[in-house]
Amino acid sequence: MQFDVRNASVLVTGAGGFIGSHLIAALLARGATVHAVLRPGSPAVRFQTLKLRPIIHHVDVTKVDETADLVDRLRPDVVFNLAVCRATECPRSLRQTNETAAESLLSACTHAGFRRFVSIGSSLEQQAEDQTATAYARSRAAAATKLRVLAKQLDIPLTHLRTYYVYGPLQDEGKLIPSALRAAETSESLPLAQNNFRKDYVYVSDVVRACFAAVVSDSPPYTEADIATGQQWSVQDVVCLLENLTGRPIPTRADPAMTRSWDRPDWNTDLAPARNLLGWEPQITLQQGLADLVANWGAANAA
Repeated sequence: MQFDVRNASVLVTGAGGFIGSHLIAALLARGATVHAVLRPGSPAVRFQTLKLRPIIHHVDVTKVDETADLVDRLRPDVVFNLAVCRATECPRSLRQTNETAAESLLSACTHAGFRRFVSIGSSLEQQAEDQTATAYARSRAAAATKLRVLAKQLDIPLTHLRTYYVYGPLQDEGKLIPSALRAAETSESLPLAQNNFRKDYVYVSDVVRACFAAVVSDSPPYTEADIATGQQWSVQDVVCLLENLTGRPIPTRADPAMTRSWDRPDWNTDLAPARNLLGWEPQITLQQGLADLVANWGAANAA
């Protein structure tokens, strides 16, 4: 029998982030009781924009006793762990948030009736063994391994979703697509990496659907899956699509500073586990996702 999220108690860490806020909006729309974990002092701007009213808990997830107490008190049916640290220059913070805090959160989910722990990972995990891998990539890969081992030891159902380049409404302003739309509006030149490396762009609503699939499907106790489209595009491709959709030129300039050490000419994705174990496939093509963003952008400019 499939799990029904209606009236379920769901705990979401990293709740104020890009994916977390969209996930919470979908959970609330389905009738779940959502407990949103935010860093102390977090303004949760996306909650205000989306008019979300989850039950908010200001907790530092690196303080493992506080997190354990919260889980013990709430006894949620499902936990989505989206809390993440990207401070590559601070290995200690990476370990505390991405590894230790995630392990502690999982360890707290041993109560009766617990449905599943869903961990949102990163495509960069596949680069962890490369000599050029960042500390962040290594930390995400280490976290995925540690959670898998711990989940099996404690017999806690766990689904690990490796997301690729997630985009959509309310994405951080410094990212490619919001920056390109701003350049279309202002005619300021958009700095781009000089390479023609490609990414797999997956729309945020498809990622939210994958999160739901991880919980409602009768998948094995431990499941991991790539959440991607299987199609890859260069930044130049994306800019060209946006020019066609907006009807405006987007001036660009080559900027070596935009090259990232984790950029790759190609990414290895395997959509079979998501399809076969979760019943999930991407629904939104890049063209459709960009068209949706441009429609909202045009409406905002016309207002």
